[in-house]
Amino acid sequence: MVIFVVAVLTVFYFRVIREDSQQWRNLYTMEICVVATILLVLWAMFLSRLRRRVLWLVFGGVVGLIGMLSAMFEIHGVTGDLVPILEGVSPGYCRISSSTLRDV
Repeated sequence: MVIFVVAVLTVFYFRVIREDSQQWRNLYTMEICVVATILLVLWAMFLSRLRRRVLWLVFGGVVGLIGMLSAMFEIHGVTGDLVPILEGVSPGYCRISSSTLRDV
């Protein structure tokens, strides 16, 4: 819970209080989310008193989610604010982009 609260407060600091460009705000937010996720998984794996079965379920769920998202989407580029532009990949390896979906 402490990791989550510190991450939220840090994002709030970079988004509201500190006056940087939108690009830096997005980069800081991304870094904070990645580090907080890694810290939460490490806490769950090594410092919590969860049963071994639950620990492996948490670890497998995180690894599976990362693998599934990386298989479903590709980063096609970034916007001017450094927000990634994701492209979906269908099972037939036909690219589906956000611009294609808007035309339909």
